[in-house]
Amino acid sequence: AAGVAGLVTLVNGPWLRVARVTHAGERFTAPAAVEALLAEYVGRPLLSLASEEVSSRLAELPTVAEARVRPQLPDALGVEILEKQPAATWLTTGARLVLAADGTVIGSMARNAPVPGELARLMAVYDQRTENHGLRVGEAVAPAEMHAARRLHGLDPALLGSRAGDLSLRIDPEYGFVLVSDEPRWRAALGFYQAIPGDTAQAADARLEAQVAAVRTLFSQRREASVSWVDARNPGKVYWAP
Repeated sequence: AAGVAGLVTLVNGPWLRVARVTHAGERFTAPAAVEALLAEYVGRPLLSLASEEVSSRLAELPTVAEARVRPQLPDALGVEILEKQPAATWLTTGARLVLAADGTVIGSMARNAPVPGELARLMAVYDQRTENHGLRVGEAVAPAEMHAARRLHGLDPALLGSRAGDLSLRIDPEYGFVLVSDEPRWRAALGFYQAIPGDTAQAADARLEAQVAAVRTLFSQRREASVSWVDARNPGKVYWAP
């Protein structure tokens, strides 16, 4: 009984309490947000602290995928932040955003700032719509748009019958997703996907396949270099301009 009483006193007494917190691993996560959350645990008994609770609360931050919490005797709480991995950059009229795979905005930089090498290798989308000008960290691009962007980014130009080495991707407020080739120079408008009720991901994928086939047919009939603009939003009736 004396041992149990001593243990209870040790756990809940004034000695083994959180007096300081340490955290590491942030790149996109604001340190102030982590510190504000952890500050709530300062003064609590260290040995009875629920690490799972702290981890769950930290994982609610938009940039955090997982948080590992470790009590450190005699008075510290250590946290390792594992962030969501960058999957794309999304250039708006206001900023260059860094997106996770689920479309969550996890970082932001000035539009004209140099893009670090590891981000320059990611999928890049230039969104020209004014409504996305103010997207902020914690907000998200619609899942349907992320899905369409991934499909289009991974599109081999050869499937379009194109000799282009690479294609860039834009979102135009009127024409939707637009594939852009710099050499030979042309643009192909494909529209928006899953933008109306009842338009499923499967239907959107099928329309994209039809659009790819329609552009390929066009380039088989017309020299690619002689075409500057293709409107393939309706794959059954494609318009083009020299």
